[in-house]
Amino acid sequence: FRYIHPQQKALLPTIKKTVERNRDIAEMTEISARTVRRTLKNYYDYGDVVPPRMGQVGRPRALTGLDMLYLEGLIERRPDSTASELRWGLFDGMRVNVDESTITRALHRHGYSYKKVR
Repeated sequence: FRYIHPQQKALLPTIKKTVERNRDIAEMTEISARTVRRTLKNYYDYGDVVPPRMGQVGRPRALTGLDMLYLEGLIERRPDSTASELRWGLFDGMRVNVDESTITRALHRHGYSYKKVR
């Protein structure tokens, strides 16, 4: 496996106009024949050598951007809040009921960390 830059892939349809066989293109460019076939198929199907993205993949987040802004506001007001306090604050203010682990993971993704209380 090696990365092939999209600009290099974009040259393949141009080369195909003058060279008949995909195997010859593969030998000239030192790109595998499978990659040449797949890239040309993408070009003919989508009009671009890179296929379009299919949109969001996976399960949608439980907390929206607005919910995260509200949580950040709660933390700014009381930086020493526990996860359960944040959970109840989020429920009171936004009517969003999520688990404490969801809140801590979301905050961690946004760059927040906390000290565990024992």
